[in-house]
Amino acid sequence: MSSLNHRLRPFVGALLLTGWLLPGVSYAACDDPPAPGVNWSGCDRSGADLRGVDLSRATLKQAQLAGADLTRARLDDADLSYADLSGAQLDEARLGGADLLRVDLSGARLEGALLDRVHADRARLRDIVAGASRWREASLYQADLTGATLSGADLRSADLKQALLREAQLDGATLDGARLVQADLEAVNATG
Repeated sequence: MSSLNHRLRPFVGALLLTGWLLPGVSYAACDDPPAPGVNWSGCDRSGADLRGVDLSRATLKQAQLAGADLTRARLDDADLSYADLSGAQLDEARLGGADLLRVDLSGARLEGALLDRVHADRARLRDIVAGASRWREASLYQADLTGATLSGADLRSADLKQALLREAQLDGATLDGARLVQADLEAVNATG
């Protein structure tokens, strides 16, 4: 019997890792309605109207959300790593603690959005419009913020090491305690 147990161990381990044997874990389909904890990994929701929805703790890894309207949406602690949110509307959205690793938010609107403690390392944030947004203690290591509008943004204690901030608008932004080691600040507008 012990040899059978020994042979089944890798199989049971694989099932545990993929979640097959974990009670209470739900696996959502791409057509499931928006809800906290929903799993839309790899789903295409481009251009979707998701205004004000609660997607906190959702798994949206590699999801296609280009041009989606997520105005005032709750995305706290969501996994948006490798997702495409280019051109998305995220004004006044809440993304506290969200995983934005290598996310593409190029050209997105994030006016007044709350992004405290997000993990946006190597994120593509070119030409975002994020005035009056809050990024306290955010990790933006090697993020590309070229041409970003961050006027009046709160970037206190944000990690911007090796970030690209070329031609970014930082007028009126709060950068107290922000780490800008080896950041590219060429042609940044930081007046006021």
